[in-house]
Amino acid sequence: MDVTMNLKKQVAAGIFLLAGCLFSGCGGRKQQEELLLLPAGEEACMEVEEGAESQRMEEEPPKETPVKDYVVHICGAVQNPGIYILEEESRIYQAIEKAGGFSEEADQDYLNQADRLTDGMKLYVPTKEETAEAGGMGSWQGVGETGLQAESTLVNINTAGEELLCTLSGVGSTRAKSIIAYREKNGAFQKIEDIMNVDGIKDGLFQKIKDSITV
Repeated sequence: MDVTMNLKKQVAAGIFLLAGCLFSGCGGRKQQEELLLLPAGEEACMEVEEGAESQRMEEEPPKETPVKDYVVHICGAVQNPGIYILEEESRIYQAIEKAGGFSEEADQDYLNQADRLTDGMKLYVPTKEETAEAGGMGSWQGVGETGLQAESTLVNINTAGEELLCTLSGVGSTRAKSIIAYREKNGAFQKIEDIMNVDGIKDGLFQKIKDSITV
């Protein structure tokens, strides 16, 4: 009974509103049809929902840009050599701190500690003995795509120690020891091509390191 009465009231309200619009000249046929189809109070509910949605959008906090991590290989004269993860835009001094700081043998002035790191780089800290043997030529300045690039600095295969030789592409601890053993037995290399006389170093490896070595 109540449902029928409510329906009759809604229909009567729609007819009354339509009649008022026809007499006053307001609205078109489409608007009148929409008014008849909308139950009483529904239009107000739609406005409330739209207002609530706008408020939710305004209150939603902006998304923060995620911080990118750099993976860096730190080796040489540091307390704890290894692979470390640092935040984007970190500096060399922060990487050294991450590795426990310099060792007693480190040449702390050889690197530009204010330089930026790059993802995937290899950071090598030389010893004082190694820099002295290399003639103290310059310091590693620029940061490249794969690591620190030697600026006007070549590795002297007649004087470099094992750790410095290991900075050469494709030269690990075993090959570095072989280079040292060869020159101790046969004397200094006369030209860089002579390094191919060392066991385990053939033309392919020589092509990788020829621009990084000197005698």
